[in-house]
Amino acid sequence: MEQLRYDSSQAESLAAFRSIRTAKHILAMLVVLCILMQMMGFVLVRFTDVVGPLSDAATAVEKTTSKPIAAVAAVEEQTTWESILNWVLPGTRRVALVTCLLMAVAALFATQLSLVERAGGVGGFVSAFFWSILLLAMLIPWRPILDSSVFCGSMFTLNMVQDATSRIKSPSATALDQIGYYLRYIVYPLLTLLVWLVVQVKFARGYMRLRPTQVADNDAS
Repeated sequence: MEQLRYDSSQAESLAAFRSIRTAKHILAMLVVLCILMQMMGFVLVRFTDVVGPLSDAATAVEKTTSKPIAAVAAVEEQTTWESILNWVLPGTRRVALVTCLLMAVAALFATQLSLVERAGGVGGFVSAFFWSILLLAMLIPWRPILDSSVFCGSMFTLNMVQDATSRIKSPSATALDQIGYYLRYIVYPLLTLLVWLVVQVKFARGYMRLRPTQVADNDAS
C-alpha cells in the first residue's frame, strides 16, 4: 500500500513538472516573439520608407506635380503601416510584460515543487527565477514610471522610435547621439534576448537535474 502511494505521488509530481515546463515554454515563446516584433518595427522605421511622419508625406503630395497618384498611394501606405505599428508595438510591450511575469511565476512554482518533493534541480530553477526577474526589469518601461530620461525599458512605441529617428537624422545629431540611439534600439533589445536565453538554459538545467526516478526515466519511456 505504501509503495502504491509512493508511485502515485511520483506520477503526480511528474505531471506537475511537465505542466510547469509546458507553460514556461509557451510563455517564453510569446516573450521572444514580442521582442522580435519590436525589433522588426524599429527596422521598418529606421531602414525603410514605409513608415514616416504623415505631415512630410502630405507635403510631398502637395508638391508633386508629375505623379500625384503615386504620391497619394505612398501616403496611404505610410498611414496603413503607422496604424499597424501603433497597435502592434504597444500591444507587444504589454503582452511581453505579462508573459514574462508569468514565466517568473512558473520558475517559482518549479522551485517550490522541487523543494517539497525533494526532487533536485532547485539550483537551476532558482537561477531561472531570478534571471526572469531581471528580464522583467529590462522589459518594464521605467521612463514614465521614474520620470527620468536615463532609465528606460527595452521595448518602445511607434512615437518613441519615430521621434528618436527624426532626431538622429537631423544635421545637428552628434556621434554620441548616434551611439546612444543604436544602444537603445539595437544593443539593448539584443541584451534582452540574451537574458531570455539564459532563463531558458537555467530552467532546462534544473529540469535535467531532477531525480531520474521521478522525471528522466518517465520522459525516456
